[in-house]
Amino acid sequence: MPLTLSSFVLTGSAFAIQTAALKPCTIGIVIAPGDLCHVPVIFTPPHAGSFTGAVTFTTNSLSSAGTTVTDVLTGYSLGAYFVESPNPLNFSPQAVNTTSGPLQATLTNQGYGAAQFGNPVSANSVFSVGIGTCNTNIPVNGTCQLSVTFSPTASGAATGL
Repeated sequence: MPLTLSSFVLTGSAFAIQTAALKPCTIGIVIAPGDLCHVPVIFTPPHAGSFTGAVTFTTNSLSSAGTTVTDVLTGYSLGAYFVESPNPLNFSPQAVNTTSGPLQATLTNQGYGAAQFGNPVSANSVFSVGIGTCNTNIPVNGTCQLSVTFSPTASGAATGL
């Protein structure tokens, strides 16, 4: 009995479907017994870490119009991946052209490799970032603290650390 593919859905932010060069699967394709079609899935991780996803196919297999089959996807990207806490780092109101006391941002390496920091720089010049304890090799699951000060040059909120 031929198989009709009525849909396929990808989940998982680190995965993407590409169009197959040979025998691509398309919605509505009828696949003869013994034949096949291709759904190439590529792994595109946004950072180091482990990622899961799935491709779920809906067909008329087993003589039922809504039979689903799910292929589970798992990918690992090696390297360091730092998570900041607290996030966001909230400063108290600060007078223009003065510098706040430092706040500490803790970085945790949740990746799959150790890392060493260079010279941290803020995306917004009103924030100054000091290396703090992040001056050594930070192992997987290791932490370090950056020291951050706020020196507003105009009144109002500032973002972009």
